[in-house]
Amino acid sequence: MGDQHGNTNLMTEKFPFPFVLRLAISFGSMFMGWCCAMLTYTLPQIYIWHQQYVTDLEATVYRTALYGFIAWIVMGVPVISLLDHRLWCFRPRLSLLVGAIWGVLAYVVVMGHMGLWSPSWLGALLISSSGLFLSMVVVWGALAMFLYTLTVRSGQIQRISQRIRGLPMLIFCVPAVAVVLFSFVIWPAIERLFPAIAYAYGTASARNRVRERVLSSVKVGDRLEELRAQLPHMFRGEMTALSTSGSDFDYTIFFEAGKVVSVQKRAKSRP
Repeated sequence: MGDQHGNTNLMTEKFPFPFVLRLAISFGSMFMGWCCAMLTYTLPQIYIWHQQYVTDLEATVYRTALYGFIAWIVMGVPVISLLDHRLWCFRPRLSLLVGAIWGVLAYVVVMGHMGLWSPSWLGALLISSSGLFLSMVVVWGALAMFLYTLTVRSGQIQRISQRIRGLPMLIFCVPAVAVVLFSFVIWPAIERLFPAIAYAYGTASARNRVRERVLSSVKVGDRLEELRAQLPHMFRGEMTALSTSGSDFDYTIFFEAGKVVSVQKRAKSRP
């Protein structure tokens, strides 16, 4: 009933919106799908595999963004350009399944050429990292298609486009603004306010910054429990001493009765 009711006047036309607006909506939907795909990559490593931190995050972010953009151009743009939007695949519930399948196909098409399309290589590609990447593209494709379908079937976007000139350009700019805001405002705040989260979910460079900031701030009288709350993976169990290194200094911290009693900080010798 939901799909039949959602088949509004907008979906009685082959293309409910101009091409540029459809292109912008699909780009925004792809970006939202990518964000959720990155959660699919990070969360299982911490909560299912119980790793101390997410591995290969920086490379995964850049590569998935690049390959996803290529996949959007190669397989996404032709769909919104040529495919009749009155077809069954643009019904909200079915769009989840169609998007998931399309995501896997896009993954194989974009990445498969690296293995010269050998069946054994493609099989390994789909089950690599315990199915983690396969899960990512399924979530990515399903959510992107679902969001695109909901948006083009909504009468709100039609009214908004009539009120706001340059709406497609605005939609295109939203992902860039979101990335800049997250990278330069939100994430630095997380590193300072929630170092344990930043250490677990950040890139290698972020972990080094968090580690250095916490170590450099340790002083006599600090409680071990407070330090453990900031970096639980470093200050584990009952400790009497900790020797570790930062980027510029070597640290030796001594504990007694759950408190810091001595901090030794030595600059690293440069070759």
